[in-house]
Amino acid sequence: MQKPACPIRRRTAPEVREALLVAAVAELDEAGPENASLRAIARRVGITHQSVAHHFADRRALFTAVAVRGFDNMHAQHMRALEQLPDDAPLGEAVATLGQVYVRFARENRATVTLMMGSRLVDNKAPDLVAARARGWELHTRTVADAADHGWGGGVPGNLIAVATFAMAHGLAALETDFADQLPDGTGIDDLLSLVNAAIITPPHHDS
Repeated sequence: MQKPACPIRRRTAPEVREALLVAAVAELDEAGPENASLRAIARRVGITHQSVAHHFADRRALFTAVAVRGFDNMHAQHMRALEQLPDDAPLGEAVATLGQVYVRFARENRATVTLMMGSRLVDNKAPDLVAARARGWELHTRTVADAADHGWGGGVPGNLIAVATFAMAHGLAALETDFADQLPDGTGIDDLLSLVNAAIITPPHHDS
């Protein structure tokens, strides 16, 4: 006797929402932020584009959620990297580590980072996105301040070092994306970040 077919389980709303986020990232990577459409994203999930509205009001809301998740993922990577630093790491190494993680994350998630960094395609005033950005900046400034408290930074105010080191990481990520052929042969962005960090911002010199 043939067994009755098992009914196909309908996905729950959280499962569909998660599938939309995953599909959005895939479509963003393939088509680019400007060209990624709700219709194409919905097709990847197997629903109509009208059904997306049950989970996200519009494309902007979906892309905003992608940006928030990007910040969450990058924050988790930052924390893991900091936890792996040895206790005797050189002064400023934690700051360089944050920059290296940022560059690697940008390399692997270019479209998502575009949305994270002030894109007009997201709602930059959305509370979740504002909070996610603030948490990332707080980690960066706290890491810089901790290094400065131990004598790193040559007396430069911590808030200025924080801006300069973040700008360095963001700029190197953009350099790797847009001007990779201008880098010297054999130059790794990750190594370059540590070298520049050490060369420009050094511990204060004490006369013997």
